[in-house]
Amino acid sequence: MSRLTLLVVLACVALVAAQTPVSQLGSVDIDALLADSAKLEALMKCILDDSDGSCNADGKIVRRLVEETIKNDCADCAEPQKTAMTKFMVYISNSKPEYVPKLQAKYDPTGEYRAKHAEALRAKGVKV
Repeated sequence: MSRLTLLVVLACVALVAAQTPVSQLGSVDIDALLADSAKLEALMKCILDDSDGSCNADGKIVRRLVEETIKNDCADCAEPQKTAMTKFMVYISNSKPEYVPKLQAKYDPTGEYRAKHAEALRAKGVKV
């Protein structure tokens, strides 16, 4: 009986964690991630991977924020998260352009996000 209870509790915790609003995700030091090439490589591997196997805690947060940013311009994000994502997008588009087509292929394959937000992205310094 105790194993069944434990299993139910773990399932409930997993369900709640999966439904955590983006605004309640922890903050990530995006500057530290962008300044360290090894951390950035690991982060990009996590963001572009379909599984969580290559992700640490920060990578999972950033991956979720990237997806949220592309889906609805990070509407559910807290202001620090929006600022971090803008900084991330500007850095990647200007300093690591080789990642842009990979990110677009995974998160915006139809180009819908680019078309919808191109002007706003350009105004923020993102190369579209």
